[in-house]
Amino acid sequence: MKKFILAVFFLFGPLLFSLSVRVPEMMQFPLSSEEKESFRDFEGRIPIIGYGSLMSPTSAGREFAGFKIPTKVRLFGVKRVFNRDVWPGKKESAMLDLLYSNNPAHWVNAVLYFVDEKELAKLLKRELGYDVGRVSYENYETGEKGEAYAFMAIFPETIEKYTSKDVVPVSRYLNLCLKAAQELGDDFYADFIETTFLADEETLLKDVL
Repeated sequence: MKKFILAVFFLFGPLLFSLSVRVPEMMQFPLSSEEKESFRDFEGRIPIIGYGSLMSPTSAGREFAGFKIPTKVRLFGVKRVFNRDVWPGKKESAMLDLLYSNNPAHWVNAVLYFVDEKELAKLLKRELGYDVGRVSYENYETGEKGEAYAFMAIFPETIEKYTSKDVVPVSRYLNLCLKAAQELGDDFYADFIETTFLADEETLLKDVL
């Protein structure tokens, strides 16, 4: 654990503090030698989940080479919610967030990418205000299971500062997410609107489209 903390602060501490991106113990970044061994089939690259705008290889692929070939997956024990308040004070201010759920029946669909550590550092800049957590996934087609990292709201301070239950989706952002889901197939799109909640965490996206 001490080696992990030293590695994080020595290599990426200034970046993490300057961006207010918090890394919980569940994420070892950079990858420890043990994790690199566990990911040896992926040449040490880092598994990243896209559940909103990062589902779009057209959008994310412009910045990150590792985002050009997505793998469709299901995530378990999490809830996708339009509660990320990006323009405080405005009603149409919500982007997507991912929350850990105490209900094991909760699941969402998403895509899996693999990036290198340089691309992950760029992602930390892009995903300002998100925490980074570990999630379990299952491949849509093969059923293969694994773990990956997702940008989400974990710490109480993050939830209090960056989320709201009194916002609605930003139209342009919503359309980008819907288009990305549609490009991944009819079944994927149906799963997306049936597993995505508005800010009240009760209303499903499919019920307001």
